[in-house]
Amino acid sequence: MSVALAAAWILLVPRTGIDVGGSWLKRQDSPDIGLPNLLGEASVIGGSGRPDVNPPLWSLTWEMWFSLLLPICVLLAVATRRLPALWAAAFLAVSATGYVTGIEPLMYLPAFGLGALLAANYESLRTWAARVAARRGGTAVWIGLTALGPALLVSHWLLRPQLSGLWGDLTLALRVPGAVLVVAVVALWPPLQRPLSARPLVWLGTVSFSLYLVHFPVVVAFGTMFGPGRWWLGALVSVPLSLVLAQLMYLWVELPAQRLATWTGRWASEKAGALRGRGGRQADAAASADLAARAPENDRALAE
Repeated sequence: MSVALAAAWILLVPRTGIDVGGSWLKRQDSPDIGLPNLLGEASVIGGSGRPDVNPPLWSLTWEMWFSLLLPICVLLAVATRRLPALWAAAFLAVSATGYVTGIEPLMYLPAFGLGALLAANYESLRTWAARVAARRGGTAVWIGLTALGPALLVSHWLLRPQLSGLWGDLTLALRVPGAVLVVAVVALWPPLQRPLSARPLVWLGTVSFSLYLVHFPVVVAFGTMFGPGRWWLGALVSVPLSLVLAQLMYLWVELPAQRLATWTGRWASEKAGALRGRGGRQADAAASADLAARAPENDRALAE
């Protein structure tokens, strides 16, 4: 659906010959809206390279791979209950190696491993977080961690004018621990959870995935229409419109898909349970028949 919407925006506001804005907007010039490319981008895993109709779809490739590798990730999460700090360092080292060498699976998959590590050790981490907060200066530590996460996320772009080559790649790799820190602080520090539980922010979190899928073509379309001289007007239109489209996408596509997935999982679980029960009943019946067949022999043995 997001690919179809993106193609519709491109047809409505053609990007060919974009000559406004900076290099980012120029990179969106001449997307391929042919059917083979649209189907390739929609398949997520079937596509290769950076999507040009709806570029944010690139990250879904790795989310799909994570889903397919979920059994391995569960086993890995269980294994990381011992020495979690060492496992975290190993994941970060693999991710940094991926950024330096340009090997994408090494770049992106360790982030999911770190998420699994955080989930598997949540209770022990929460206990540790409470101890830190109770100490003198604990609040200052948590405030520092809260600021450090976003700082690591944007450090590459802040330092890019001064760094290049290996050091530039390493600063880009810092967004992985930055993202993990953001999630960890929100999950483990209650004073931060309270303001983030405000209804508007909860709603924004609810529609965030749909917003991620629909915002890009809207921003590019209005950036093209208004140009760099009136960027503020493009933002004034594209931001609320993206939020409206995200809400509609959530209600009409994402939420029904979640319900379908829940129903499918429940149906499959019930079917599997029924098959196990039928197999058990058949085994009990076979055992009873075997005992009945052996009863005369047992009686004779007892009589003798």
